[in-house]
Amino acid sequence: VQQQSVLKGSVNGSRLPAALRANLKIDKNFVLGKRPTKEGDAMPTMLNVYFAVENLFNQKNILEVYKATGSATDDGYVTSPFGQQAVIAKNDPQSFTDLYTTRVNNPNNFSRPRVMRIGAVLLF
Repeated sequence: VQQQSVLKGSVNGSRLPAALRANLKIDKNFVLGKRPTKEGDAMPTMLNVYFAVENLFNQKNILEVYKATGSATDDGYVTSPFGQQAVIAKNDPQSFTDLYTTRVNNPNNFSRPRVMRIGAVLLF
């Protein structure tokens, strides 16, 4: 009989901190001219110019965490007893720890930083 591990906590319990995301879009329409249609009406040709900002306040929202620690930047290997033995066995333990920490610090665990876009759409 295979035993399953039991997760502590409640379903949808506090696994991740609260996230804040605010976006902003400002746009302006300019009428460039009018062109006739088959029905005889004049159809305007317009230019829409916009400025859009995603993640306006540049929040570093946590999207994923490591299962063992609940942290987005540390998987717990280096501080575990097994990891400590591996670190001590290396020629340069500090270098190994620094490189491992850099490898584990996954940028995909966090939301994208602020992104600003300027654009134009021609409607005809």
